Amino acid sequence: MKRYFCYLPIVVILFTTFSSTGIAHAKGQLIDTSFYSSSLDTTRLVDVYLPAGYDSDDSTRYPVVYYLHGYGRNQNDHQFIIDSLDAWIANDKIEPIILVKPDGSAYPFQDWNPKVGWYANSELIGRFEDYIIHDLVNFIDAQYKTIAVRDKRCIMGFSMGGTGAMQLALKHPDIYCAVASHSGTLDLSWCKVLIGYANSNEYKTAPPFNYSPNAGFASLELFSRAAAYSPNLNNPPYFVDFVLDSGGNIIDSVWARWMSFNPKTLASALPPESNLHIYFDCGQQDMYGKFNYNVNFSNHLDSLGIIHMFQCFDGNHEDKIDRRFPISFAFLDSVIQSTATNIERVEESDKSISVPKSYVLDQNFPNPFNPVTTIGFELPVNGYVAIDVTDLLGRRIRTIISEYRLAGNHKVIWNGRDDADNPVATGVYLYTMRINGYTGTRKLVLIR
Repeated sequence: MKRYFCYLPIVVILFTTFSSTGIAHAKGQLIDTSFYSSSLDTTRLVDVYLPAGYDSDDSTRYPVVYYLHGYGRNQNDHQFIIDSLDAWIANDKIEPIILVKPDGSAYPFQDWNPKVGWYANSELIGRFEDYIIHDLVNFIDAQYKTIAVRDKRCIMGFSMGGTGAMQLALKHPDIYCAVASHSGTLDLSWCKVLIGYANSNEYKTAPPFNYSPNAGFASLELFSRAAAYSPNLNNPPYFVDFVLDSGGNIIDSVWARWMSFNPKTLASALPPESNLHIYFDCGQQDMYGKFNYNVNFSNHLDSLGIIHMFQCFDGNHEDKIDRRFPISFAFLDSVIQSTATNIERVEESDKSISVPKSYVLDQNFPNPFNPVTTIGFELPVNGYVAIDVTDLLGRRIRTIISEYRLAGNHKVIWNGRDDADNPVATGVYLYTMRINGYTGTRKLVLIR
């Protein structure tokens, strides 16, 4: 099975397509259903994909991926994923999963409609965050044969959904083990792009400005974000604290409220032991100018020492999405597969986890290697694992991983490079694993 691992921060241009042209595959089920959300106090629609072979009468259980849609869309967004999942699973590209696609749109209220809840809790629009992380998860785990643990639950999304998925995962790493964001706004400083466009194109050439959600698309999005990030039920007619004063200047107190939702802010508060796996991508020609802000987010994660995978591509906001989803699904699958629980088949009669009895650092394979090698290791207990590569004099060359891992069997892939401007030279090196007072060392050989 092809794997993409998130152990090293990289920026690459990469596309992989799992082709199914002309091949018949076993079909999963797509269920259009609904459930009552206590957080929103209304019934919400949700699409649920059950993989081929799903049987409510047997004991097989499955991991779950939650998919959040984009601005102005609903649970029917990107329905081609369903047919693609059938092919990817049939071709052993990923293991069988349950996919959940909830409706994240907001219903009309007052005399304007922001249409979206931005997957945030708002006294004006509703508690959309709680709807996703509590109501939806509880409904799916109760209704379907899920592996109802954090290590078998992922979240992903596109555009607004990519932003929401990243925000929710960073705030709730106890609920999700991995997140994938496509074309999300991962640095909310990007909203200044909207502000500049609105001031220049949707109002008079000079202040004072009379801001309205009906002035244009930029104003509508700014007001919809205000409805989610800075609601104020005592401030008619729009019941928000808008982010700009009449002179077109950012109001610092409101901006600070918005920045509390910023993925960069949330990443800074992420606990070191969270072991959240992070993937995101963005087109270099994104029509909304989001690419540089995704780069900013990646750089911020680097500064925090948070391991992640960032991929850029030659294209616009939604270009090549059919080639981008296979990469993110393979990434999420690799995370699910790497955890200690047997996710291929978990039987109700036997949910015990086989835990190694001692620490083991395996010999890398292949060895010698070029361009990549795999290092396996076994942990009898949970702990913070560091694997460093050093030269024969003990000088550190690279850190392969430095993160919290659960007890079980693990594998990491090292490309012998990690830095395009400073590749590791041909030679003999040592790699050392340290955890909970244990130290193990083996030798590897890199050939260019």
